[in-house]
Amino acid sequence: MAIWQNDLQECVESLDDGSDRVLVTRIHTSEGDLVVINTYMPTDRTHSDADYNSLLDEVYEIFEKYSQTAKILWLGDMNASPERNKYKNDKLFTVFCKDNSLIISPLSPNKPTYHHFDGKRVSKIDYFVHSIDENFIERIEIDIRNSTNTSTHDSLTATLKARKPAYNSPADLGYQITNQCKARIQWHKVNIEKYKEITGKRL
Repeated sequence: MAIWQNDLQECVESLDDGSDRVLVTRIHTSEGDLVVINTYMPTDRTHSDADYNSLLDEVYEIFEKYSQTAKILWLGDMNASPERNKYKNDKLFTVFCKDNSLIISPLSPNKPTYHHFDGKRVSKIDYFVHSIDENFIERIEIDIRNSTNTSTHDSLTATLKARKPAYNSPADLGYQITNQCKARIQWHKVNIEKYKEITGKRL
């Protein structure tokens, strides 16, 4: 599930690409479209190399599909760490990014993004990946062990070099906005007799 602020509704579009571990969203910006791929990659403890490679194939296909018309940002739980480079997933992820000339945006050193249930082990397995340019992501912040966060993962926030476009109307987007609310009649403020008179004439 993807969520965004109400004032961005006219700029964001959910796409049908990907399996149950892949979520794809298109964001209209003043600099052009940005396609965001959010993945929950398989772990090497409960899945095979083939499972991980299958998801990498999906990501590759999405890059191929949209790379000519949009900038692409891949993010999420990669269940791999190029810094650790110890397990099979680490190597598969690192090689995939290298072979496809993808930039893995650096995170703050010594700041993990995942905290194991045992309360002892930590790792850095959540990343932002793209092929745009090194300065596209201005900064990344890790919200370490926020008291309101019940996940084993810390939340990551990236600031991008992208701005919301100035649209005059939803029609400028090329698709309809369907969640607009209709006004309700406030009957306690209505002159009932006048209302009956006007509606009676129309009938």
